[in-house]
Amino acid sequence: MKRAGVCLLVVVVACVVAPVFGEIEPRRIVEVTGYTDLDERPGWRVVQAPKSVHGAPGKVRLFFGLSLQNVAELERELNEELANPRSARYGEWLSAPEVLRRLRPEPHAAALVEALVLRHGGEVVFGRNPGWVIADLPVFHASKLLQCPLRLYEHVPSGTYLWRCNAAETRYSLPANVADVVDFVGGGHSLPPW
Repeated sequence: MKRAGVCLLVVVVACVVAPVFGEIEPRRIVEVTGYTDLDERPGWRVVQAPKSVHGAPGKVRLFFGLSLQNVAELERELNEELANPRSARYGEWLSAPEVLRRLRPEPHAAALVEALVLRHGGEVVFGRNPGWVIADLPVFHASKLLQCPLRLYEHVPSGTYLWRCNAAETRYSLPANVADVVDFVGGGHSLPPW
């Protein structure tokens, strides 16, 4: 009976302490490949004292690419039935809405990402594609959400400022339950090629 009381105490403490002191949920590193060191991008420089920059954006727009369903099944259907001359369905076409319907992410995926964004002081911006959640977050909160320090970069020729995490130095992470339904987070680790 004493052990049950201790377990109950741990659950109650976790439920009360987590919202007050921050996340205690497990996190998963999201690997970012194919990116060069942002500090070496031509035309861009790191701003050493970002608080002194007038006109620097106070928010970061992040794009959460939700994991698609039924990719292997659709690939099999396309290869074995629609593109196979021996198949009775050879030459049939799938409409774009049909493909989107079949690949649509899990129904709860967007809700998980939206809840995470709102918990971190962000605002969800809805796009036309159901496979994405687009969100604007204050810089500090975006950095905390991704567990990745954001630095202010200036595109010297145009005077444009963007906050980014240098993926060559630091990998970002997401809570494990959210990482399970997200394939990609964009907007926080690359710079435009201008």
